[in-house]
Amino acid sequence: MSCGPSWTVTRGPVTDFETFEREAQRRFAAAQAEFVAEELARLDIDGPTVEIDGVGIGGCCGARKRT
Repeated sequence: MSCGPSWTVTRGPVTDFETFEREAQRRFAAAQAEFVAEELARLDIDGPTVEIDGVGIGGCCGARKRT
């Protein structure tokens, strides 16, 4: 039985930990944003919309320009 991940990474060893850490943070933030966006898309799709200068704010799609 293996204690490691079921996937493999195809890159060399880390030579600059600061760059590695920044890239790890970027990837986790992107995954978190996608995860949260999926859940938010399921919530309150019938909420009210307010129009300011021709831009509808709220509702299911956020801000959108009225055409």
